[in-house]
Amino acid sequence: MVDTAPETETETSTATATAPETATTTTRQRKSKLEKDGGIVYRQSICSQYEMELIQKEASIITKHHLTNERSSISQNRLGAALSSSTSTANNNNNNNNESSDTLRILNEGGSIYSLVQRLTEVPTSFSEESLAFVGADDGDTTGQTTTTITMAKTTEKTIKARKIQLCQEIPIEVRSYEKIGASMSWHKDECLYDPPQFEVIFTVENNSDCVTMWKKNENKNKNENENNINDNKNEKNENEIYSSQETHPNSLLLLQAGPDGPEHCVTSLKHGRRVILKCAYIYEGSTYIGGEERNLNQFGNSNNNNNKKATTKSKSKSDNKKGRKRNTKR
Repeated sequence: MVDTAPETETETSTATATAPETATTTTRQRKSKLEKDGGIVYRQSICSQYEMELIQKEASIITKHHLTNERSSISQNRLGAALSSSTSTANNNNNNNNESSDTLRILNEGGSIYSLVQRLTEVPTSFSEESLAFVGADDGDTTGQTTTTITMAKTTEKTIKARKIQLCQEIPIEVRSYEKIGASMSWHKDECLYDPPQFEVIFTVENNSDCVTMWKKNENKNKNENENNINDNKNEKNENEIYSSQETHPNSLLLLQAGPDGPEHCVTSLKHGRRVILKCAYIYEGSTYIGGEERNLNQFGNSNNNNNKKATTKSKSKSDNKKGRKRNTKR
């Protein structure tokens, strides 16, 4: 058995090599569907009708009662709120403080959104012996058959394991609304907050607006660096750069890779209608949180932590006022 690196696939130029040392090898990076598509994927008809109704119901509570202005420097006139607001309201209406968010359950394992993101970001981390078929012949191979045929016959039942994803704990789940005239988002790349970088999800809940999401990517960015010499002249148009645009439909998902390898994207200015989206992020299990600016983690100032801080401050203020009145009475 020959060891292989978890992120590479090894092949040889000859099927009859008898040892790894004598084989001429080439490596090919194993990539997820998201990586192959340049760090951004758009898909429609994601959730079942039942899931969609649950998400729309919860988003409706937020858009009616909890929207606030966003503080982000890259957005204009956009409104939003953390999902925790709707969860709190739903719990109060049902008199059950232990009831969790239906939307949160759909975003976790078992839900349609989770399942799609898992498939699109799947990269095998361990290989079956079939992936080693081109490296060298098994010991005692005297049949004259090719190594590939023999090894594949022995390993067809072996499977390839892939890394699982999970919702980011540090990045809040948010409902964002483009409903004010001029609501838009400037060109930018999502900041890398994890190692490896997180995957940003934009799920469209409703959209009858004229907003358009645009992005650009370089499909050849992962090819041999020698092929990129045509970009040396900065004044010359980069023909490899791809511009795309999409009016995102309800029950559609846009998945983006965060960090420098992710796509630059924007949302055009709203002139009429309304667009409501659900924003969240996923990471591979075991990823490390490396932090980021606070404004990127709490755009609307209404997370549970902030609500608790406000409640604590308010309680202290009332207590201090009562003490002050008592002191004044004694005087």
